[in-house]
Parts: sequence; structure tokens; C-alpha cells
Amino acid sequence: METFYDVVILGAGINGLAAARVLAEQGQLVLVLEKGSIACGASSKSSRLIHGGLRYLEHGEFSLVAEALGDQKYLLDTYPDLVKLRPFYLPVYTRSSRPVWMIRLGLWFYGFFAHHGAKPEPVDIEAFLNQFPDFKAQGLKGVFKYYDGKTDDKALSLQIAKEVKEAGGVVLEGVSIEAIDTEEDITVTFDGKQVQTNLLINATGAW
Repeated sequence: METFYDVVILGAGINGLAAARVLAEQGQLVLVLEKGSIACGASSKSSRLIHGGLRYLEHGEFSLVAEALGDQKYLLDTYPDLVKLRPFYLPVYTRSSRPVWMIRLGLWFYGFFAHHGAKPEPVDIEAFLNQFPDFKAQGLKGVFKYYDGKTDDKALSLQIAKEVKEAGGVVLEGVSIEAIDTEEDITVTFDGKQVQTNLLINATGAW
């Protein structure tokens, strides 16, 4: 254990670990402290989607969607064993809040901004109902298929933790933090040890 770290990060979920990886790769001496195990909280209990934010198109947030889909492409290319494209089906009924034309237009924009080459497309209603017989046929006006990324959230977090360590960072699990003193330099006391830092990042999420 060092006694001084450029950055101390509380929480070894995907956010804390991703920040640690970037900082460690920039040459910062980084320490990550986790009270449980890596990705024991929300980062192993997510939807597992690596989505591009389809719903944000409705509010005109095109730049956000383009950025998210760019990040999706990075993850697909960097971690092909952990992040994969999956098809999603979007049925539109007579009582749906958005008409067929709006869904079609939104998905066209989504496909335009996507970098993976799998474009959204309409699906034959009869073929869809044959494949998914539990869906109601009554009032079904159209069906569309599009693609988003899906991952194993905990496995991805463990991979990022491995990269933090390879870049020279330290990740400690099962840590009990006893005190944080910010009067002068930031001093973190845990498990009878003390370290100092110039920057403390709280990535503990809901905890």
C-alpha cells in the first residue's frame, strides 16, 4: 500500500472502475475502495442493455443519441465477447401512444446514427405473430425490428477492473471505511490504514 494516491475512488461499480481506468491510463496513481465485491450493487443488477437512447430522439436530443451509439460501437469493437448486438421487436397497436409513422421515422434516425450497420426494418405482421404467438393480433398496426447492444454487466465490470490493475491502479474489495477527513489534505481511513489524496470521487451510487 502507498500512503498517497492522486485519486481515491469509492465504489467499484462500472462508473468508479471506468473513471479509475481512464485516470490510471493517464498516469495517475489510483486507488479504488469497495465495501463489498466488484459490481455487487447496481452494476450487476442492470437491464444489461448497451443502448443508444432511442427514446431521446422524441425530444430532439440527436447529439446525445449519436454519442451514445458511438460509445456502443466502441464497446462492441473493444469487447466482442462481452457486448453483442441483439434484435428488438417493437409492435405498434391502434392504442399505442405513438403512431406507426412516428416509430418508423424515429427508427430511421436511429439507424442513421448507428455505426454497426444493422438497420431497423419493418417486419411482416403474420410472420411476427407466428414467431411470437403470445402477442395479441387484434389492433396490431405494424411491427419493427431494430438492434441494440447487450452485455453481461458484472463480467464487463470485472474486465474493466482488470484493466485498472494492468494500468497500475489498485482495487481493494471488502473494505470498511472508518473516516474521511477533508480539513486539509483528504485523508481516508479504512481497515486500520490511512491514505491521503488530492481528489476523492464518490461513485457509490445509491449507497
